[in-house]
Amino acid sequence: MKKEVVLEFTKNRFNKSLKMIGCESIFTINKELLKETEWFDIETVSETHTDFFNKTPTNYTKKAQAITEDDIF
Repeated sequence: MKKEVVLEFTKNRFNKSLKMIGCESIFTINKELLKETEWFDIETVSETHTDFFNKTPTNYTKKAQAITEDDIF
């Protein structure tokens, strides 16, 4: 990634943090450069979806036993 893109990304994140605590933004952002970092917000902020076709079944109750405080102490 180019240095200029990383700088715009950092300034934008700082502005967002300032807004979250009730302050005004202090940096002017180059939106064209910032477009190159849209993937980051998509990966970190968006919902994760479960791929039900790529899942290893796990049986957590297999050979399960109830444990009481008497068993521990």
